[in-house]
Amino acid sequence: MVKRIVYTVHGMLKCSSLVNGVLLAIPLFFIFCFPTMAMNPVKNCHCFKERTYNPQNKFSSDNYILTTTTNSFISVWFKFNKKNIVMMKMKGGVNSDDLLIGLYVASLTGEKIDGLIQLHQQGKTWKTILTNEQLPVAVVKDPILSSLANGVADQEGANRITNSLLSRFFSVSPDKIDDLKSYLMSFVTEKTSAIYFNTPNNPTGIQLREDGLKSIASFAIENDLWIIADEAYEDFTWSDDPHICIASLPGSFERTVSVFTFSKSYAAAGLRLGYIVAPDGVIAALNPANVATGYEPNRLAQVQWIRGLSRRDHIVPKLQNAYREGLDAALSQLTIPHLNPEGSFYIFLDLRDRWIGLTQDEKMNRMLEAGVVVAPGEAFGEAYDGWARFCYTALKPDDMADAAKRANNL
Repeated sequence: MVKRIVYTVHGMLKCSSLVNGVLLAIPLFFIFCFPTMAMNPVKNCHCFKERTYNPQNKFSSDNYILTTTTNSFISVWFKFNKKNIVMMKMKGGVNSDDLLIGLYVASLTGEKIDGLIQLHQQGKTWKTILTNEQLPVAVVKDPILSSLANGVADQEGANRITNSLLSRFFSVSPDKIDDLKSYLMSFVTEKTSAIYFNTPNNPTGIQLREDGLKSIASFAIENDLWIIADEAYEDFTWSDDPHICIASLPGSFERTVSVFTFSKSYAAAGLRLGYIVAPDGVIAALNPANVATGYEPNRLAQVQWIRGLSRRDHIVPKLQNAYREGLDAALSQLTIPHLNPEGSFYIFLDLRDRWIGLTQDEKMNRMLEAGVVVAPGEAFGEAYDGWARFCYTALKPDDMADAAKRANNL
């Protein structure tokens, strides 16, 4: 019997190396067995206090939480002292967009951030700075710098940098962790019996790659753990890497329970029908448990899916094409920060600058005013507060584009 599962759904993991409660999201780990994971990261920040700001510094109580989180994020990503960030904003009058652009330019060109900001404050635009003869190689190679050099607005440039960094920040594959096995081991106790993960992921849209799956499989074998693989969105990946079943890796099948569903692959969630692939002993143990709780799956649904399975090569590609069109339409209109969708049906929107601290009713009112409905992030765990799941499979592309445009106003 599984005594305790180390739940590793992609989610927010408090990382001790990050300051002021910033959360690092990795596409593998959301450890429910640690209660601190559910704590509000902002309220536990040592600088979450009521403060009065001089109006000339353009700070307000409404954006203080955003500012705190953003400062921490910038500090960690660019390895730039947070105190210096605060001083540049408060005393130097540098706004967040310019600071983010400056740090991004400095990180790619080797220029000093102070010098770049000084040039900008002297009246030079980022376009002018980036067309300097000393910077062309870095500018040409990076699409964001290239767009700024071509005159894209500062706010749009900052948004693009934010989206790029968030995608990388939230898409750290297990193979990118210096020592994945030691990392996983830090969460294992004598009661741990299994590792659970979901890929492609709901709600984040992140997909685990082959190297990460091999690392998980190796760790499970070495520590005699079960693997529970939730692969509901197996047929819907948008990256260049195909979905891989971890049970197909050497030595994995005999310890893996792979969970699949017809609900996603055949667009029929209401019929509640899926299946499990596992060793004979697991199936034998699950059968009586299933009979004792639900007796048997819906008989009519089973008969219907006999025909569905026989037409799989027609149904699944048709849905894939339709959903990809919906995704492309939505991405063409979204201007707010979001994770790069690699699979599943969702774009994960970063609304922390607007939603942190709001009640459920207030968030619902925002949706009504914007004319679009999203799933609040905290529905997937308290650590997701301030995020929202946007589904791009429910409407035709034109309508999906309109919905995404409305989501910008959430």
